[in-house]
Amino acid sequence: MPTTRRPSPPAPASPLLPGHILHEFNPASGSNPALSAATRAHLHWAEPAGVAATDYDLYVLDSALGSVLASSTTTQDGTQDAYEYVINAGGSFPAGSRLVVAKKTGAGTRMLNVQWFRGRLTYATAGATRGHAAAANALGVAATPAAIESIRQKLGLDRPIWEQFGIYVANLLRGDLGTSLTTHEPVPFSVNAAKYA
Repeated sequence: MPTTRRPSPPAPASPLLPGHILHEFNPASGSNPALSAATRAHLHWAEPAGVAATDYDLYVLDSALGSVLASSTTTQDGTQDAYEYVINAGGSFPAGSRLVVAKKTGAGTRMLNVQWFRGRLTYATAGATRGHAAAANALGVAATPAAIESIRQKLGLDRPIWEQFGIYVANLLRGDLGTSLTTHEPVPFSVNAAKYA
């Protein structure tokens, strides 16, 4: 029996930003309305410093999405940082302004960190982290719920305690002591390496 897939809705776009796809802060919403004023906005995304090749741009639009109040459009071509920022030198961007993150059509997708400096946006996570605290297999202060849940699943902590214990005992009987959280190697190798180092 053949299966059918519903076509994906088109990615949000704006006539003000041709050749770009807008980040969806909320389904079908390519902008994030500001609940309070801010003097600046910052955008970071997940790529190593100095070699960012995914080209994102940051815009602040008016509340009607009709005009650009500020923009940061540095081209990331593999030699720049994964960072864009806008500053309102004349004061603050007003409440109701729309923050827009756009990427060039065809560019890859990266995890984003958006900051509305000393202000609040309509769509936000309960917490966010970036840098070393956001490294693979790490939990940091203000780690996002998705990151915490991912690590809980990887470690099996989302299972009932009796099931966790059963897996532990079965692994122990096979000589599997697990994986080191620091070296990411099987524990016997980590112990031997430490003993002979």
